[in-house]
Amino acid sequence: MKKIGIIFPGQGSQSTGMGKTLKDQSKFLYANEMLGYPFSENVFSGSPEWLQNTRNSQLAIFLHSISLFDSWKSASNLPLSSVAGLSLGEYSALYAAEALSFEEGFQLVQKRAELMEASCKEKEGSMMAVLGLDEHLVNSVVEEIDHLYVANYNTPLLQVLSGSPDSLKK
Repeated sequence: MKKIGIIFPGQGSQSTGMGKTLKDQSKFLYANEMLGYPFSENVFSGSPEWLQNTRNSQLAIFLHSISLFDSWKSASNLPLSSVAGLSLGEYSALYAAEALSFEEGFQLVQKRAELMEASCKEKEGSMMAVLGLDEHLVNSVVEEIDHLYVANYNTPLLQVLSGSPDSLKK
């Protein structure tokens, strides 16, 4: 029998319109109700700038990921053998593994986004992906620039950097 594993994406995978074509939008409707405003309308047809805000993007990615997972699960007879998530995607993986309920995941992601936004207001920072460069080359450049760090080693040719906006421009 086939074994299926799913890896859920993290922040940065958002795009305006995600979830708009889903048959079941109940998770987005729940968000509208819990947040007290039409969150889904902003995700489906709002500005990219709105969706880049961490409070919005984290919830949108979580809702989209678990909605896609639920659609797959209801249409598939294949057993799920493993789940994982990249940063924020861990919450979707916990939901898929039935370790968190939808409501628990929603509340945790909402709190995570609030804390990250507060942290960003306290100290300005940013992130960027570096594609196609060897990790050793990236490391040597990072060592030469103050306030610049490798946040994630996704693959040997994909690293994520974090630091001050000025350090990332260098």
